[in-house]
Amino acid sequence: NYHVVVLEEQGTIIATSISDYLALPNSAVIEFLAVTPTWRGRGLASSLLRFTEQLLEADARLAHARPLE
Repeated sequence: NYHVVVLEEQGTIIATSISDYLALPNSAVIEFLAVTPTWRGRGLASSLLRFTEQLLEADARLAHARPLE
């Protein structure tokens, strides 16, 4: 599964992550995680990383009924 997460504030993109879950090896890749400079230092990247990891973990549980390897 391919995930694109976009965070907006008043119609402006302030952060994004792009990730991919790979079912056969039951693993995942976070390809990009970015926060616009004016929004850095607020913990947004950490929150976005946790959310992205949760999406990928959910993919693994759906595909294999177990966590990522």
